[in-house]
Amino acid sequence: MSYRRAKAAAPQATDLGFDATDEMDLCFTDSAPQTTDWMEQERERGIPDIQTRASRFVTQSKQQKTASTKEVRMRYNISDNDYQVRLSHIERFLKTNDKVVVTIAIHAQKVPNPSQGEQFLKRIATDLQEVADMESAPKLAGKFMGMVLSLKQQDSAKLTRNTLQIIQVTGLDAAGEENLQQHLQNVNVPPNIHGEIVLELQVKGDRVLRVILDDEVSSLKDKKIVEEIKRSLLKWRVPSAANKIQITIKISS
Repeated sequence: MSYRRAKAAAPQATDLGFDATDEMDLCFTDSAPQTTDWMEQERERGIPDIQTRASRFVTQSKQQKTASTKEVRMRYNISDNDYQVRLSHIERFLKTNDKVVVTIAIHAQKVPNPSQGEQFLKRIATDLQEVADMESAPKLAGKFMGMVLSLKQQDSAKLTRNTLQIIQVTGLDAAGEENLQQHLQNVNVPPNIHGEIVLELQVKGDRVLRVILDDEVSSLKDKKIVEEIKRSLLKWRVPSAANKIQITIKISS
């Protein structure tokens, strides 16, 4: 911090309660005050966020093929009850066809030997061997050790991919409807989700500006799937249409 002595000059001095001849010490900082945000401090120390950390254990080529990658973090000395909860989370992610990066922090006090962390991760893979394949073996990356699990191949083959079928549309010609139908096939819907959704698309040129859900007549209540469909429609390039398009989509296996 720097200091400077200066004389107060009228009329500013009188406004502040000083005489024109008084002197006062002014202080100012040389730089912006340090932040107390712990996340900023952690980043400055080089600890990556979740996505960066997970990417250390998934190769670039695999990331490009994966629609979604989840991360589950554990402690080496986790309690049995918490351990079972984490396993259930991993299994749930796998059954939605997501890859799961399981990581543990390697601390000298709690995990003095990295081989202990490796054994711990292999124990997780063993406990989930009925539903999971180890896509990437445990490896150390900085202060973290992680492995990648994916749904077992035979279980993955059993998953029936739901389809989104347009059953009613207004404001769109036949070619546009076919184009939209092909676009909707990119939306990944879990096999246990079924129902119908009615949407209004507000269009300008070849872009969808807004997607409005009709809650009263839509039977699909899963908010996550609804938002995913809406995000997909906002990316759709409209070949030719009116200013508004109304569509009814049926989700079935």
